[in-house]
Amino acid sequence: MKRLILQGCLLFASALWPTPALSDGEAESVDLATDPANCGQSGRDCGGGACVKGACQKTVVQDGIVGLGGFAVDASGVYYTSNPRDFDARLLRCPVSGCRLPPDQLASGPQDGSVVQLGPDDVFFGAEPIQSTSRPSVYTCPKTGCTQRPVSLFNSGLMGGAGQDLVAVDSRWFASFGNGIVTCRFVRGQPCEHRAIPAAQVPYRSHGAFPLAADARYVYFGYSRPAEGSAPPRRDLMSCPLESDCSTPTLLAKDFTPDALAAFDGTVYILRKGGAGGAPNGSLLTCAASGCGSNGPVMFAYRLAHPTALAVDASGVYWYASDAGSIAMCPLAGCGGGPRDVATDLEGVQSLALSGDFVYWSALDAESGGTTRSTIYRVAK
Repeated sequence: MKRLILQGCLLFASALWPTPALSDGEAESVDLATDPANCGQSGRDCGGGACVKGACQKTVVQDGIVGLGGFAVDASGVYYTSNPRDFDARLLRCPVSGCRLPPDQLASGPQDGSVVQLGPDDVFFGAEPIQSTSRPSVYTCPKTGCTQRPVSLFNSGLMGGAGQDLVAVDSRWFASFGNGIVTCRFVRGQPCEHRAIPAAQVPYRSHGAFPLAADARYVYFGYSRPAEGSAPPRRDLMSCPLESDCSTPTLLAKDFTPDALAAFDGTVYILRKGGAGGAPNGSLLTCAASGCGSNGPVMFAYRLAHPTALAVDASGVYWYASDAGSIAMCPLAGCGGGPRDVATDLEGVQSLALSGDFVYWSALDAESGGTTRSTIYRVAK
């Protein structure tokens, strides 16, 4: 006997749903349009959010974050940097479902906390030592919290640094600075013997750090060739196996500067913003870690409304379309059917992260007197 599930005024056999999670008695009374435990399909849990017309609504993980620098998520929590005042950067953590109590403070001490990445047992984050010149650095702290000041793993040595990006795979981290890229496999209690990636060591400090991405096997990064005359430096997109010395990186795309990168299972996803306002002309391209081929990166999605943030995992590719005010996604198999909106009516989204069954993002709420306040949200995928 087939079980039937009520959805609005229509009846559907539960055999249509790949993973039915309801008993016969429950199935007869569930409304997939409004049930937050079975939103849009059987077993889709909104994780505390409402279900409206079969779509899960966003919930707040933490609001009122002063000077949010960056955040990262895994099953153990949501980790973020906050800069509540000058010369005071803090590393904090909330449960993945949100902070009902004040967040756990894991570390403080440096200044200008920024990007956050996670290893199995440790947090890696960008910040700077307290001094008059800007020297972007990489720090670490156990997920359980630092018993003393956070450990400095690398100091870029820049006078007036040009920003940074940071990625981590297991306990290996890669950091991109204005004058190159360094990496280290971190072992707690041992010196971090970092090394430079040779192909990335052409300085372009006046043009900022190139975005980074990594998956379980490869790291993807930019190589900046010297400028000719007054022209800006030319940048190429490269890849290397994680465990190699990267002395001979693979050229993926020549003269190609992405606005954001994300990687999964040997493929790098490349975001091009396009222009803001007017007809959508942003795009999302892909390239294999072994090379893009003679025709360059392959178009994955186009006519995107000024996308400005990107994330990918086994469930699909997600981006924030700023002109549309939405987070959209496509499955890894392709975007032929068009993107699906995951969250709408958004403003000021700064970055995305994926963990488990949820999409997380940070958004700028307000700026007053030089102080910014942000919120971290989540919604079921």
